[in-house]
Amino acid sequence: MYVLSSQSLDIQTQEESLFVQTSTANSIRQLLRLIRNATYNNHLQPALQTSSMNALYIFPDGEIGSGVLDGSYIQADGLQCCCSVSSNCSTAAAFFDLYAYDTGGIYVSPTLPIANLSGFVVGCYVIESLLQSTLECFFDKTCLDTLDRFFSITSVTNLDVLSVNQTRFSRQTPIETLINELFIEEWSTVTSFSSYYQQCAPMSCTYMYVQHNNVLYILTTILGLYGGLTVVLRFCVLHFIDFWRRRSIRSTNTNTIVPLIERIRAAWRRIQINALQLNLFKTGKTRTDALELRVGIISTRIYIILLCLFFTVLIIFNGLRTQLQNVSIQNPSQIIFEDLQKSYPITLQCPCSEIAISFDSFLSLSPTYHPVCSSPYVSFGWINSIVGTVNLNFSYSYTDFHMVGEAFFSSIATLCSLAQSTISDDLYIFNQTTLITGSAVSYAELMAHADAALNQFKLNTLAEFKRALSLIQLHTDVMFSTTRGNADLYTSQLISNITQVDRIDFHSVPTIYGNCSCALSGYCQQQVDMYSNGNESTYEIKFPIPNVFIGCFVIQSVLQSTLECFFNETCLNAVQAEISSVQSINVSVLDANSTRFSPETLIGTLIDALMVERWGETIQYSQYYATCAPKLCTYTFTAPNNALYILTTVVGLVGGLAVILKFIVSLIYDLIRYKMQSRITIINRAGTFY
Repeated sequence: MYVLSSQSLDIQTQEESLFVQTSTANSIRQLLRLIRNATYNNHLQPALQTSSMNALYIFPDGEIGSGVLDGSYIQADGLQCCCSVSSNCSTAAAFFDLYAYDTGGIYVSPTLPIANLSGFVVGCYVIESLLQSTLECFFDKTCLDTLDRFFSITSVTNLDVLSVNQTRFSRQTPIETLINELFIEEWSTVTSFSSYYQQCAPMSCTYMYVQHNNVLYILTTILGLYGGLTVVLRFCVLHFIDFWRRRSIRSTNTNTIVPLIERIRAAWRRIQINALQLNLFKTGKTRTDALELRVGIISTRIYIILLCLFFTVLIIFNGLRTQLQNVSIQNPSQIIFEDLQKSYPITLQCPCSEIAISFDSFLSLSPTYHPVCSSPYVSFGWINSIVGTVNLNFSYSYTDFHMVGEAFFSSIATLCSLAQSTISDDLYIFNQTTLITGSAVSYAELMAHADAALNQFKLNTLAEFKRALSLIQLHTDVMFSTTRGNADLYTSQLISNITQVDRIDFHSVPTIYGNCSCALSGYCQQQVDMYSNGNESTYEIKFPIPNVFIGCFVIQSVLQSTLECFFNETCLNAVQAEISSVQSINVSVLDANSTRFSPETLIGTLIDALMVERWGETIQYSQYYATCAPKLCTYTFTAPNNALYILTTVVGLVGGLAVILKFIVSLIYDLIRYKMQSRITIINRAGTFY
């Protein structure tokens, strides 16, 4: 790792800050979305009974029964919105001069409000109402005075009007938008390079620069070469001049043309004679003293033999010796890098211009989801066609597909949407994470890094979604569902006569599916059947819907069901025949060849895989390399010394070697002369004696 510059640190800090902002907002949004959808699809009833209300029926025979009326709201456009169809139904809140009255589940005032409240919305659920509301009333003194008039809020606390100059949001901004922005007006990111450098605490710094050879290096190199060249040139030049002088004398003394072969032979003889008579240790006595001449010739031969021997050893040593070669390449292309990576995988170093590279710069995911998520089965048209066959004046069995179908497919649509939004949010966060590579990596290494990161991303996304869903189911298991799936409301009436009811008691009875009670387990279930339509004279089971279940809670029973009926044309045709109405739409069977899951796969298993068929990973190495953008590549390899290096090295050493050898041979010369002189003296004395 390298120390970042101040500018690079600022850029990276801003990127990390943006990542924290986005990931935090996405986490809040995702959790809120799960809670909202689980609440709606399980048909949980709030205490205010704004999404549905428990109705009391008094029959002509005096019996009292209870039922559920879905809440409906007349919206600003005048259309009626039913909470069983959408959780977003709402209408403007206001103050009315009314006593409690039977609304029949339709929330519309029979009179005009006595005071309006700008920005306040009421709807099916408190959370939905809050998210659709705005804070504009708190920017308006008149509106705050209205609240104070009805609630005496100033007696509790002093409320000042909010100033529009203190916020970047408009007064009409929905609270949902504020939550998505985490109610934060401005993120402030402060970067301290000194603190960063202190924490980094580099042990050492290295740098490279180009300079000319210094004077000492130049001087020693020149002197070395001078010594070697002096010895070589002195020997060669002297003999060349001698040869040229002899040739000139010979050409002036004779005009006879000598054949080439004879000239070669004569030259060879002269070389032999000169070699035999070569004396590099000439002194003043050499010309007159035969002993001095002989000793000089012997010393010369020893000197030349030693010099040639050492010269040969130097050549062999430098020829066999290898050295590390450092090579640098400026702005290497991807092709050059890949070639170098193949040839020098260990020593190649190509520092990236960008050390931290975000995954989205070279990796993309395009998930393909289960075909049901893009089919008409999750469309409003199909869900509405099921509801269109329901006779509101008929009492259906709780296992009848006419009653179960709408909630079943609405839940599948919600689960598909949740899976897609979860992956989308987590993928955004994943794309902002970075791959740290100080140097450019090979294709295989990049694939290994990317695969490891992708596998971790998939595992984390699946685990977080399942954990959040399980947590929400755990809390909703103790709540009352208006589908009466987990419990039903019954009444006990205490009356003195038929016209006077003293008290009516409501009590809940846990729903039992087979031998399983929802009071003990939230996983109880029972087969869903297709009954004859409520408009027919006979109400009976016509056929079961294979592996479609109803249970304590809608989502849990959906997760325990399968879609096999909707992969089967016979089963689907039978279902469509029973729900046929003016609102019906034609749908086709799901294609088993377009999914990796079998038709018998539990929907819970599909959710465990987030409905994903294929993740569609695409890794572009060229994009990674372009982002890495190494400015310099260096690599090291061992190579034998080249001929020029050997020649210059040997020549540089010859000068010093010649001096040393000449000194040594001079000692040998004196020793030989002494020995030979002693021997001649002994011989002379012996001759005189005889």
